[in-house]
Amino acid sequence: MPTRKDIRDAVADRLRPAIAALNPELEVFTWQKAMVQTYAGLVSIYFDDGRAEHSLTDRDDLAELTIRIMLTDQPAVDDALDEIGNAIETAIESDPLFGGMLSVCTFAAWAYDRDISQGWTGLRLTYNTQYAA
Repeated sequence: MPTRKDIRDAVADRLRPAIAALNPELEVFTWQKAMVQTYAGLVSIYFDDGRAEHSLTDRDDLAELTIRIMLTDQPAVDDALDEIGNAIETAIESDPLFGGMLSVCTFAAWAYDRDISQGWTGLRLTYNTQYAA
């Protein structure tokens, strides 16, 4: 049974080549990073929240997996975020269940984040996941 860490690590391993092909300087974290500290930006992979569903013998966790791309403000930053986001979506679509680690992984939502005072813009991709816990 996979742990949350196992899932975050598997997602990061899948995404690193796709992200590096677009921008080799982007760092990938398996936790929620709150601030861009380099010009290149970053990608964070984390769970926001989840809940457990129990049967007599089993437990499945249902959780929102978030992939957040953060770039420093620059001309056409939304276009750059979209290019990286599209590459991430394509990489996940190639095997959304990560070799059976997940029983469900569906794209649920996206949203832009903007922090004018810190000078960065982000794109959050949210996936609904389910897995045996």
